[in-house]
Amino acid sequence: MSTFEILTVSLYAVISFTLVMNNINLYQETKRLKEVGQTPLVGRSAIVIYVAAVAELLVVTGFMWLCSVFPVPINMLTVFGMFLVGFMLRNGGSYLAAWVLWSIFVRSDRRKMMKEIKDEHEKALQ
Repeated sequence: MSTFEILTVSLYAVISFTLVMNNINLYQETKRLKEVGQTPLVGRSAIVIYVAAVAELLVVTGFMWLCSVFPVPINMLTVFGMFLVGFMLRNGGSYLAAWVLWSIFVRSDRRKMMKEIKDEHEKALQ
Protein backbone atom coordinates (compact mmCIF):
# COMPACT_ATOMS: atom_id res chain seq x y z
CA MET A 1 0.00 0.00 0.00
CA SER A 2 1.39 3.39 -0.93
CA THR A 3 1.66 6.34 1.41
CA PHE A 4 -1.08 8.16 -0.47
CA GLU A 5 -3.43 5.21 -0.07
CA ILE A 6 -2.70 5.01 3.65
CA LEU A 7 -3.35 8.74 4.07
CA THR A 8 -6.56 8.51 2.05
CA VAL A 9 -7.84 5.55 4.07
CA SER A 10 -6.91 7.34 7.30
CA LEU A 11 -8.85 10.44 6.29
CA TYR A 12 -11.79 8.27 5.16
CA ALA A 13 -11.75 6.66 8.60
CA VAL A 14 -11.96 10.11 10.21
CA ILE A 15 -14.90 10.97 7.92
CA SER A 16 -16.65 7.70 8.79
CA PHE A 17 -16.16 8.25 12.51
CA THR A 18 -17.45 11.82 12.20
CA LEU A 19 -20.52 10.60 10.30
CA VAL A 20 -21.32 8.03 13.00
CA MET A 21 -20.82 10.56 15.80
CA ASN A 22 -22.98 13.16 14.02
CA ASN A 23 -25.78 10.60 13.70
CA ILE A 24 -25.50 9.71 17.38
CA ASN A 25 -25.55 13.40 18.31
CA LEU A 26 -28.58 13.97 16.06
CA TYR A 27 -30.44 11.12 17.79
CA GLN A 28 -29.57 12.44 21.26
CA GLU A 29 -30.47 16.03 20.39
CA THR A 30 -33.76 14.93 18.81
CA LYS A 31 -34.64 12.95 21.93
CA ARG A 32 -33.76 15.91 24.17
CA LEU A 33 -35.79 18.38 22.10
CA LYS A 34 -38.83 16.09 22.07
CA GLU A 35 -38.66 15.77 25.87
CA VAL A 36 -38.70 19.58 26.16
CA GLY A 37 -41.66 19.74 23.78
CA GLN A 38 -39.94 21.28 20.78
CA THR A 39 -40.04 20.02 17.22
CA PRO A 40 -36.58 19.06 15.93
CA LEU A 41 -35.62 19.39 12.26
CA VAL A 42 -34.57 15.75 11.98
CA GLY A 43 -35.00 15.33 8.25
CA ARG A 44 -33.10 18.44 7.31
CA SER A 45 -30.38 17.80 9.86
CA ALA A 46 -29.90 14.25 8.59
CA ILE A 47 -29.69 15.49 5.00
CA VAL A 48 -27.06 18.03 6.01
CA ILE A 49 -25.04 15.37 7.85
CA TYR A 50 -24.93 13.08 4.83
CA VAL A 51 -24.32 15.83 2.27
CA ALA A 52 -21.47 17.14 4.44
CA ALA A 53 -19.97 13.64 4.60
CA VAL A 54 -20.13 13.32 0.81
CA ALA A 55 -18.52 16.75 0.46
CA GLU A 56 -15.75 15.66 2.84
CA LEU A 57 -15.16 12.51 0.78
CA LEU A 58 -14.95 14.51 -2.43
CA VAL A 59 -12.57 17.08 -0.96
CA VAL A 60 -10.26 14.44 0.51
CA THR A 61 -10.31 12.42 -2.72
CA GLY A 62 -9.50 15.51 -4.76
CA PHE A 63 -6.73 16.62 -2.43
CA MET A 64 -5.11 13.19 -2.33
CA TRP A 65 -5.36 12.96 -6.11
CA LEU A 66 -3.56 16.31 -6.40
CA CYS A 67 -0.87 15.09 -4.01
CA SER A 68 -0.38 11.95 -6.06
CA VAL A 69 -0.21 13.85 -9.39
CA PHE A 70 2.47 16.30 -8.28
CA PRO A 71 5.88 15.00 -7.23
CA VAL A 72 5.62 15.25 -3.45
CA PRO A 73 8.60 13.80 -1.62
CA ILE A 74 7.51 11.21 0.92
CA ASN A 75 9.02 11.85 4.34
CA MET A 76 7.70 12.40 7.84
CA LEU A 77 7.20 16.14 7.39
CA THR A 78 5.32 15.97 4.09
CA VAL A 79 3.11 13.08 5.22
CA PHE A 80 2.28 14.99 8.41
CA GLY A 81 1.58 18.12 6.36
CA MET A 82 -0.59 16.26 3.85
CA PHE A 83 -2.64 14.74 6.66
CA LEU A 84 -3.13 18.12 8.35
CA VAL A 85 -4.04 19.90 5.11
CA GLY A 86 -6.39 17.06 4.12
CA PHE A 87 -8.02 17.16 7.56
CA MET A 88 -8.48 20.93 7.44
CA LEU A 89 -9.77 20.89 3.86
CA ARG A 90 -12.21 18.16 4.91
CA ASN A 91 -13.61 20.49 7.57
CA GLY A 92 -13.84 23.33 5.07
CA GLY A 93 -15.73 21.17 2.59
CA SER A 94 -18.08 20.01 5.30
CA TYR A 95 -18.86 23.51 6.56
CA LEU A 96 -19.29 24.87 3.04
CA ALA A 97 -21.71 22.08 2.09
CA ALA A 98 -23.71 22.55 5.30
CA TRP A 99 -23.80 26.33 4.85
CA VAL A 100 -25.03 26.06 1.26
CA LEU A 101 -27.67 23.49 2.16
CA TRP A 102 -29.02 25.47 5.14
CA SER A 103 -29.11 28.64 3.05
CA ILE A 104 -31.24 26.76 0.51
CA PHE A 105 -33.53 25.55 3.31
CA VAL A 106 -33.87 29.06 4.75
CA ARG A 107 -34.52 30.63 1.34
CA SER A 108 -37.20 28.02 0.63
CA ASP A 109 -38.87 28.60 3.99
CA ARG A 110 -38.72 32.35 3.50
CA ARG A 111 -40.48 32.09 0.15
CA LYS A 112 -43.18 29.89 1.68
CA MET A 113 -43.68 32.32 4.55
CA MET A 114 -43.83 35.33 2.22
CA LYS A 115 -46.44 33.56 0.08
CA GLU A 116 -48.50 32.72 3.17
CA ILE A 117 -48.30 36.32 4.40
CA LYS A 118 -49.30 37.61 0.98
CA ASP A 119 -52.27 35.22 0.82
CA GLU A 120 -53.41 36.19 4.33
CA HIS A 121 -53.03 39.87 3.48
CA GLU A 122 -55.14 39.47 0.33
CA LYS A 123 -57.83 37.60 2.27
CA ALA A 124 -57.87 40.30 4.93
CA LEU A 125 -58.37 43.01 2.32
CA GLN A 126 -61.38 41.25 0.74
